Amino acid sequence: MMKPIFSLNHTWAMKKGLESLLLEIRRRKGEANVPAPPPPTFPHNITSNKILRKQLNLDLASG
Repeated sequence: MMKPIFSLNHTWAMKKGLESLLLEIRRRKGEANVPAPPPPTFPHNITSNKILRKQLNLDLASG
């Protein structure tokens, strides 16, 4: 029952990884205007993640 869910998750994760890898290759080749890689889907240490806190408009001085 769980196998289709894990299979889809794996496919999605590999697609995201390939997307980031291709962007990094373009960046390392010196190509201009390469977009930033996608942020983590599930960042660790959610309360101390400065990028996430900024996106959520949390007060950075409180942490």
